[in-house]
Amino acid sequence: MPETQTVAEVVEIPVQNVHPNPNNPRDEIPGEDESIAQLAGEIETMGQLIPCLVYPRAGEPGEYELWDGYRRRLAVLHAGLPALRCIVVEESKRADLEQLEVMLSTGRNHRQLSALEEAKGFQQMLALGLNESTIGKKFKQPKRIITAKAKVLEQPESVQAQYNAGQLDIDALIKLQRLAETRPEIAERVNDTVERFPHWARDVDRLIAQHKVAAAQETKGAELEALGAKTGHEVRSGSPEFYGFEPVPQPEDGDHLTAEQHVTAGHQFAIEAPSDVDGEAEVRWYRKAKKASSSKPEMSEDELTQQTLFRRLNQQLPVSADTRHRHMISKITEAKALDAATDKAMLMELVDQNVIRPQNEQLLADVTGIPMPVQDAGTGDYDPQLWSRKQEWFEKIRAKLATWSWGSLVRLWIYSQHRPEDKKLAKAQAWDPKNIDNRVQWMNRIQTDFGYRFDEHETEVVRHFQTKRSDLIQGNPKRYRVKVQH
Repeated sequence: MPETQTVAEVVEIPVQNVHPNPNNPRDEIPGEDESIAQLAGEIETMGQLIPCLVYPRAGEPGEYELWDGYRRRLAVLHAGLPALRCIVVEESKRADLEQLEVMLSTGRNHRQLSALEEAKGFQQMLALGLNESTIGKKFKQPKRIITAKAKVLEQPESVQAQYNAGQLDIDALIKLQRLAETRPEIAERVNDTVERFPHWARDVDRLIAQHKVAAAQETKGAELEALGAKTGHEVRSGSPEFYGFEPVPQPEDGDHLTAEQHVTAGHQFAIEAPSDVDGEAEVRWYRKAKKASSSKPEMSEDELTQQTLFRRLNQQLPVSADTRHRHMISKITEAKALDAATDKAMLMELVDQNVIRPQNEQLLADVTGIPMPVQDAGTGDYDPQLWSRKQEWFEKIRAKLATWSWGSLVRLWIYSQHRPEDKKLAKAQAWDPKNIDNRVQWMNRIQTDFGYRFDEHETEVVRHFQTKRSDLIQGNPKRYRVKVQH
């Protein structure tokens, strides 16, 4: 007869008597967390279907610690229910390692661990006697990754935060850990930089190399400069050959020049980044390269024929170019048009290139009265048809402007070029003539060429700054004086 199977007894325990395990690597989830609120709603509707696992607290009758069920406990608290359905496990049957494995699991009833929570759990497992290989097999991760993650909490808080946020990958973290063991002073510099913005492994390689070069410059570089050695941009540029320098050759017998001998020979030094991230910055010496004499290859028959042709043409083409230039000058200065349609087409070409542009969309809509197409309101989605509608709109703008007079087109062109400056004049500070752009010239031009007259507020701000900057204006009135037209 088969043996009878017993089912573990489920009991209800007041929720305030069930406490989080202090060794749980998972951080407490805020009660207002959306997933907890959703679980709380399910428990209110269907009840707590899966009981929590708890064990008695030593020396505290009626008090329990959680083994499994952190989210369920928080959901019951969130729902305001009085009791938690639990299975009580005897203390003698539990083991710290077994608890940790449950706490580190990411099954159906657990949320995904954060990077720091996982690191804390691996660190605790190592402290309890497991080795990296065993932990790696349990969690299907390579040994080197387990080792690196378990040491995360030894890194500065800034590095921990970047890693936990996913802005520093595991390979970068391993490089920083190795650097902290071999060159702690460089690691401190790199960590300070990493704190300010995210980096991946390739960026950390570059950062380590940069800081090793900087540190070597402060030590080796300073020593060499004290001896009179020179280092210029040409040899520090990374392309010394471009500036006519070459590396000083090293003798095969290994009898290298001393620093003093390099200085005497007039060589320049550069502190160069290590070729490998674990290497050290090195001093390299450069000298002015000797110009090598090279014989030109013989020219083919076709090349010789072309050279003869070009030599003959080059005697006459400058005369042709001068004649062409004088013809263009005469046509430009000729009072009458070459052809009205041609001249208008050339003007429209300039307007098309300089005015009909995305940054002038609102201005073009204002002057032509053709409404500008916009994103469909209320959808919040990207409108794939907007681009094609804008292209159609630009074509309508071109067609409308082609009917305008030359004068209107020229005025539009000039205004579009100065519109950014004009917009700034909506603030009093912008009327200060010390601004380095052409705003003063524009203030004068809108009065003389466009016939605009300043109102009382504009006149007031002009006079304020003309008084305040009187010395500046007196020194260069053409550039800084605004003449108010009446």
